[in-house]
Amino acid sequence: DLATTFAQALNSSRLETLSLTTNTDLSDDFIANFIPVLDTPYLQELQISVLSLTPASASHLVDYLSSARCRLRALRANGNRLGLRGARAIVRAIHRHNFTLGKLELYANGLADPDPDESGETSASDDEGTRSGRALWQDSERELARALQRNRLLREDTEREALSLLRYARAVLLRPRNPTTFSASRALVPLGITIAEYPPALPFRFTSLPTELQLHILSFLAPTLSTAQRIRIYAYASSAATLPPLLPTLTSRGNLPDPSTLPFNGVPMGVGMLLRKRKGFASNDGVVTGSKYVAPGGGRKAEERARWLVMMRCDAFELEEDGNWGGADALALAAY
Repeated sequence: DLATTFAQALNSSRLETLSLTTNTDLSDDFIANFIPVLDTPYLQELQISVLSLTPASASHLVDYLSSARCRLRALRANGNRLGLRGARAIVRAIHRHNFTLGKLELYANGLADPDPDESGETSASDDEGTRSGRALWQDSERELARALQRNRLLREDTEREALSLLRYARAVLLRPRNPTTFSASRALVPLGITIAEYPPALPFRFTSLPTELQLHILSFLAPTLSTAQRIRIYAYASSAATLPPLLPTLTSRGNLPDPSTLPFNGVPMGVGMLLRKRKGFASNDGVVTGSKYVAPGGGRKAEERARWLVMMRCDAFELEEDGNWGGADALALAAY
């Protein structure tokens, strides 16, 4: 009950890193009750090293890594007793079904021990069995390296195309009630997209096309994204509720801020005004932090982009599968 309650609490949180390392009393019983309930898109790193796990836990980890519930970037399961067969099953699951993981650690899990069922040599000597086990794991290591590299490249393409698609989807799908007061910078500043990067005004002929054709043409700007990912971006871009609030205008009465309360000698700091930090004090300047990589020129804008990508579930590649649409995606499509 405690493991299930803990997993449900994580599902409603925004925790990104969970370390259960060296809790040897948890063992397989905890994994059997915790992993099947775990369903949070914000958890990026799970550390379950030295938990006395045996091959019985491998099946639960395989099911989790193969499902859409898993959004992990790193999994560390060192110092357990998963064995060669359990570790190879985890690698196969990542190769076939997982596109989010970028780091997997399975050190000191008895991977070099002989496995007669895997090697097919039931009467071989101990030395031959050991060499066979090492050879099998070396093959799995090469397969794992290719799968993790594939995931990293696909994630970079997915994130880049998602941000690019948002720029043009805003211009095409967002229909303001009063076009004369609409500001393109208001639509894109929250994600760090400057007005210089905003696409030029589209001809009226394009916006007069049926919505289905507009969405089909926009899909060519992001070929890596799945249909569900593009629909979520379309729904976000077409909603005026996703625009950030504006500061009060100078022409409005009764809403002017008191200059004495403003920072920087009365100069307001708000939307549309970006203050450059002094060199040497900028944070997250293209460095690796834990299991996450923050792009150069990070800081608040990079964090907002990362949160938006997670909200759109565009922080990892999604395999296109027929009939694998959620209820929210179906409603978004029906809205068009």
